[in-house]
Amino acid sequence: MQERVYPLLTTAPKGVYVTFTKKTTNGTRYMLCTLNDLLIPLYAKPKGTGAGGPPDIVRVFDLQYNGWRSFSWGAIQHFKEKK
Repeated sequence: MQERVYPLLTTAPKGVYVTFTKKTTNGTRYMLCTLNDLLIPLYAKPKGTGAGGPPDIVRVFDLQYNGWRSFSWGAIQHFKEKK
């Protein structure tokens, strides 16, 4: 799944809708998110390279919440580019 979603997250001009299972509640969550630098506000852009983290977790910028969130690649149920 990662190899299909990541390129879309980094290039989609309006973001990507992602549906995933929330680990703590087992509920379904929806998010319009991005890793496209052009869509992330200046105040929210990462200052450095980041601390890394587990390889199965991705941090994305939530375009509706205007903040950083994360989810597991394996938790993705569906994804679709915003048109």
